Amino acid sequence: MRKLPVCVGLIFVYSTLGAIAVSRVATTSAQFLKIGIGARETGLGEAVVAGVSGDVSAIYWNVGAMSRAHLNKFVATHTDWFMDTRLDFVGALVPIRRVGVIGLALTAFNAGEFEQTTLDEQEGTGVKFTAGAYALHIAFGRNLTDRFSFGIGAKYITENIWLMRASSFAIDVGMLYDLTRNCKLGISLSNFGGSMRLWGENTRILYPITEWQQELGTGVLGDLRTESWALPLRFQVGLNWNFMLTPSTKWTVEVDAVHPNDNYEYINVGLEVSFLNMLFVRLGKKDIGGKVSDERFSMGIGLRLKPTAIKVPLTLDYTYTDYRYLGRVQRIGVRFGW
Repeated sequence: MRKLPVCVGLIFVYSTLGAIAVSRVATTSAQFLKIGIGARETGLGEAVVAGVSGDVSAIYWNVGAMSRAHLNKFVATHTDWFMDTRLDFVGALVPIRRVGVIGLALTAFNAGEFEQTTLDEQEGTGVKFTAGAYALHIAFGRNLTDRFSFGIGAKYITENIWLMRASSFAIDVGMLYDLTRNCKLGISLSNFGGSMRLWGENTRILYPITEWQQELGTGVLGDLRTESWALPLRFQVGLNWNFMLTPSTKWTVEVDAVHPNDNYEYINVGLEVSFLNMLFVRLGKKDIGGKVSDERFSMGIGLRLKPTAIKVPLTLDYTYTDYRYLGRVQRIGVRFGW
């Protein structure tokens, strides 16, 4: 069993070194799947593939870490993305004794409302339409040994703009391995699936064959075919270390290597300091070594409460991410288990 993580790691290193040094930015569909979810996880610079042990966010980051959950858990996060768009994520984990852990989640991206324009009415026709996307996740994780966990997930993905729609299915696989008592290795492959192609009423046209059809505005109904685009496949491997500097202060450090199919490889690093397991301070840096990155740094804070109204521990998270040219992104989240 010890040889498995080493072999997978060697495969990752070989594929990274053998990749052609070209950028394939904007060559995949469903770009909303690349927006990191979770106020805690993004506060750590998205260096969390080995650090989401037992968290609901493992449905997104590493389904192999889901099985470490011992309680029913729920999370809801909200992201104010660029240009007044937003991303929301809700999910839950349900442990089943002697079977494993079931995970369900929904990722929803809302681009807002727009007004139709035409060549004749470039200021707008008064007709409104919307654009957005969502992914429905279902996953299963199980502890195969006391140190090795494995998970697999499936998701249905759809994007829509006005009367056009594209959809596909994808699977996620992941593993989590305890190298030592305080060090974990995580490996995840996300969004492995088919391609997506927009189709719908907005590409329908009437093609007149004869002159009288052209005069009458009739003809043969046709469809302008759109191109198919692959999903944003992501392979991520990371190491997570936990250590106590004082009896009341816990430090967590993680380093992740990311190999996407539509960009250069890059490194994420994150640091979290926990005080009395109640106050959490986080700092992260994403896209180290990436050649087309705009993100500068992220920082966040978490507060663990025990309100008497719900009688279960409740954690509130906030993250601020700074971008060089695009401005800032803020995320808020709530987590609890019972």
